[in-house]
Amino acid sequence: MKKIKIIAILFLLVAFVACEEQNPDILVGGDADADLSGRQFANIDPSTNVPFLFNGTTEISIDLGKFEAEGSTISSVEVTKTLTIEDVDKTDDETIGATSAAVTYTVTGDVFTQSLNELFADVPVNGTVYTQDGLAPGDFWTLTYVVNIDGNAPSDDGVLNPAVSTSIPFSCPSAIPTEGTWTGVTQNGAFGVTGTNTTVEITKLDDQGNYAMTDITGGFYGAFGFEPNNPGNINDLCDVITVTGAPDAQFAVGQTGSVPGSWDSATEVLIVTWYDNLNDIDEATRHTRN
Repeated sequence: MKKIKIIAILFLLVAFVACEEQNPDILVGGDADADLSGRQFANIDPSTNVPFLFNGTTEISIDLGKFEAEGSTISSVEVTKTLTIEDVDKTDDETIGATSAAVTYTVTGDVFTQSLNELFADVPVNGTVYTQDGLAPGDFWTLTYVVNIDGNAPSDDGVLNPAVSTSIPFSCPSAIPTEGTWTGVTQNGAFGVTGTNTTVEITKLDDQGNYAMTDITGGFYGAFGFEPNNPGNINDLCDVITVTGAPDAQFAVGQTGSVPGSWDSATEVLIVTWYDNLNDIDEATRHTRN
């Protein structure tokens, strides 16, 4: 009896795995790089995140990542677009957002492309056709997809609804200088101490506003006999600075729970706000170029 039970369980596990592998609605990866070779139906694998950069994006181009299995070809892909504005209206207690009505395009090629004007023109929000000047961090477009298939298909009507969508979040180009060194000085005077570090370096990590700093704490901990450098990573989103991590720091410093930091390109002043949750230190470090 034990052998029969074990065999039955193994059979169920194998059957479950096989069904999961053949499910055409399950995709992995994104950025048009998923391995779809084992699929029995045609499918797509578009990018899941494509940032829109203020005064930097002139068009959006999405590679649909088409895959066609033997006897299963894609006749078209229906791409549905919406625009969500996070802050359409405000009350005393909340910020009210809104999403446009959906608009759908039929694409027969391999790429879905929208010009700057096309992104906005047919998705008014509450009757307003926005431009990039009216967007802010938190606003985004969403693209969803329906694949129309000729030949072998998962449904009688030849339609596949892939479990993937594309988000196009509003952002801004970031250009915090990385040449030379900076001086960081703490501002709040936690424990009556002001820290200073004159050798801070900043390294750009990517084109999404992410940077690594050799110290975000202004050498604060050096006053207590510790290593003054506490490295951290920051993100610049339209001049709003947040700490995204500090994996190599000796103290558990992260984003403060109060206000975020800031970047002023005119004065080249970088403010990083940070919080040490173990020692309850809520600080801000003001950085200026040397």
